[in-house]
Amino acid sequence: MARSDIAHYEGLEFWGPYDASTIDPLIASIEAPPDARALDVGCGDGALLLRLALQHGMRVVGIDRSEAALERAKQRFDAAGASGAATWRSDDAATLAFDDDGFDVVAWLGGPFVGGSHASTMQAFARWLRPGGTLLLGQGFWKAPPPAAYLEATGLTEDALDAEETMLAAVEAAGFEILERVESSRAQWDRFEGTIHANHEAHAAAHADDTELQAALAVKRRWHEAQQRQGREVFGFALYRARRADDR
Repeated sequence: MARSDIAHYEGLEFWGPYDASTIDPLIASIEAPPDARALDVGCGDGALLLRLALQHGMRVVGIDRSEAALERAKQRFDAAGASGAATWRSDDAATLAFDDDGFDVVAWLGGPFVGGSHASTMQAFARWLRPGGTLLLGQGFWKAPPPAAYLEATGLTEDALDAEETMLAAVEAAGFEILERVESSRAQWDRFEGTIHANHEAHAAAHADDTELQAALAVKRRWHEAQQRQGREVFGFALYRARRADDR
């Protein structure tokens, strides 16, 4: 049986460097009408959407490229007795389209771009949200200019991320007001990346005769080592709660 494209997330409730201690207060602070709708672009296995459905009674739409992720999301909602609240779509985010003012909450926690860029993604979310709607945003950013050795080890380029001020300027330019910001801690980063790395190691150990897999593991090890050695000083991630302006 082929390995699932989400197997490296095994053991993680959320697929990013954050946890319930940081995301639950943001969810609790959302004010939405009884018939509220929520959209998550890059929804993974639906952990965030299930919270919105159960805590706020929202009808939710989850978009993800991974069929395995969507299947797990369906199972999660079925187990919670909330399957009727959810719609799942395996769509290409680059061409994703919804009616204007169709959602009360849009979530984007490191998901794919809509329309090809960060700016076009924010503009799309501003259109799809109703006036006063909530954007739950999870974004990576450069805390400091990345050194050449770090970029070489990870395969990243300097333009892979923006400085936080540049990234947030695009959010605000689309008509959002940032209300809350919670930066991921070292412990959250270590749990997230450590779990993924352990899953890669375990899979490679179970297929020790697979030379292609062992070569891929060597690349992942270089990434992990660079993150541990230099990444924390240059690579940041934060969760934000933002509000769409009442008028545009």
